[in-house]
Amino acid sequence: MGKKRKKKRYAEGLLEKTKRGFGFVIQEERDIYIPRNGIGGAMDGDLVRVEIVSSPRGMKLEGRITKVLKRNTETVVGRLEKKDHRGYVVPIGKHGRDILFIRKGNFLKAANGDIVEASIVKYPDSDNYAEGKVRHIIAKAGAADGETLGLIQSYGVRRFFGDKAMKQARELEKNFINSQENGRFLSVPEGRKDLRDLITFTIDGAHSKDFDDAVSLVKKSEHITRLYVHIADVAEYVKESEPLDKEAFKRGNSIYLLDRVIPMLPEQLSNGICSLNPGEDRLTLTCQVDLDERGRVVDHEIYESVIRSDERLVYDDVSDILENNDQELCDRYSAILPVLRDMKDLAETLNKRRMRHGSIDFDFNEAEIILDEEGHAREIKVAERRTANRMIEEFMLMANKVVAEHFFWSRSPFLYRVHEKPDPLKIAELRDFLRTFGIELPERSDNIEPADLAAVIDRVSGTPQENVVSRVIIRTMQKADYQTQCLGHFGLAFRYYTHFTSPIRRYSDLFIHRIIKDRIHSTDKEFNEHQDHFRKISEKVAVQVSSCERTALELEREVEKIAKVDYMSDKAGMDFDGIISGITANGLYVELDNTVEGFVRYDTLTGFFIYDEKNYRAVNRGSGISLGLGDPVRIKVMAVDKVAKLIDFNIVQIKQ
Repeated sequence: MGKKRKKKRYAEGLLEKTKRGFGFVIQEERDIYIPRNGIGGAMDGDLVRVEIVSSPRGMKLEGRITKVLKRNTETVVGRLEKKDHRGYVVPIGKHGRDILFIRKGNFLKAANGDIVEASIVKYPDSDNYAEGKVRHIIAKAGAADGETLGLIQSYGVRRFFGDKAMKQARELEKNFINSQENGRFLSVPEGRKDLRDLITFTIDGAHSKDFDDAVSLVKKSEHITRLYVHIADVAEYVKESEPLDKEAFKRGNSIYLLDRVIPMLPEQLSNGICSLNPGEDRLTLTCQVDLDERGRVVDHEIYESVIRSDERLVYDDVSDILENNDQELCDRYSAILPVLRDMKDLAETLNKRRMRHGSIDFDFNEAEIILDEEGHAREIKVAERRTANRMIEEFMLMANKVVAEHFFWSRSPFLYRVHEKPDPLKIAELRDFLRTFGIELPERSDNIEPADLAAVIDRVSGTPQENVVSRVIIRTMQKADYQTQCLGHFGLAFRYYTHFTSPIRRYSDLFIHRIIKDRIHSTDKEFNEHQDHFRKISEKVAVQVSSCERTALELEREVEKIAKVDYMSDKAGMDFDGIISGITANGLYVELDNTVEGFVRYDTLTGFFIYDEKNYRAVNRGSGISLGLGDPVRIKVMAVDKVAKLIDFNIVQIKQ
């Protein structure tokens, strides 16, 4: 009797290719590894059918693509590499891994090195690249912002507003101007609280132009402090299903790149009639919270208001006042100085209370990149998170939490900012990682608490390992997103949380402002009738804003990577201090003090090093010397590849 033939197994999913040519077909439980010779003519992002060919030890699935079910790539954005009468478009950024062949006559006058968008005229097969035709020159070769513009295009981000949206924005601006005289409303809209006599101000970055939150504080008694968080009432102007709303929904959020902002709303609103500019009346939604001396909420109100910001303050100035008592700044802002100091005290109380409840406070280094007039990175330094930044952060957290809890108990449809508990398997991996630093996590992977991870962060605070440990913990945790169910925020240790404070730049906030305003203006019967509508569209909004947020984060990271490589491009041969930030089978990653990261190949080190995956170390077989995450080293910059975005280091000194 013949051997029984093994039944073939198939799966379907989206293909994610890597720079090295292999890829993964994404599945809910386990992704399927696809080697280069198993990809065939599939492209990055295609929906494919896979034959599963092996599953060694039940761990990693491997397969080969047997059919492309749906093509998801119609265009490729990249740099044109032109040779004689033919050329190739080499994709830039994470979107797209497939080189596009361009024949003679299909260049649209594009030159070598130009950033272009090309449409596909013939899809690839096992032996040949896809073929394309240049349809748009995005930037000429050598332009400082060429790759940034290319990335914006490749991510499908909308740079310009449609005619209907712009027409509506200009009409709203005109009507707003007509409703005011010398920056004051001719009359306060009926039903709004007039808070223009309150001492109110904004605190933002020095280069900010869209101010969507302002704060006020009043000491009601020896034991009660009243905090006002005023948020731009964008929903008063941007109505559901109108052109501006459709544009904002598609964008999902504003995107802040190094030298530009791609706003969710036209500047007539984002920098104009909605922005809480100093000395001008503005419509707002106010979250008013009464707190006792321990930072507990004893009462709150959420209502429509009118404010008039007294000052446009800058984080660094306020921090210099509160940290250093800068005399010049204290004199300049003497009228609001007592309020600023009371705010500092309140923020410290709120922070201590939040920390006691287990909130995780990540404080690892983030880059502040300064560009020159031509758009090239001329300086990279660590961004400071000072007293004023932390103060406003605490107030916004409080407002978001209060609004979320209020509407949770009203049992109305809503949108919550959700951060679920980490996967137990990832916690088990984190536990092994932390043991290499002599840190033990409690033995309860399936029920880890935020306070457990907060304790780890506190323990490594101020050490060379702080940034590395913080990043590993972040990778261990789930990604926060928007959901219609209130599932809590693990990282903040909040049971209720939403995003209420930035409707100029986040559609999620604009959407819940509509629900809040509907509750304010409707009778109970009317509001109950409207709930079906909000419930019907809330899931669609949650999916869209979560997706747009991921796109924005990816794009911002890619643009930052371009700037860092640009900054290091003339540093070959120079020495820098850094710490080991990553260990792989092929080499080490080293992060410099300014957050720039480069790669050290093992074959550049003295002796033969191997990767000890279990202990997260690189070990020299001969001498026994080992290198671990967080170890300080001195490196020399060997090479910088601006096209591939790669920086090569050599270690010149291992510090003990």
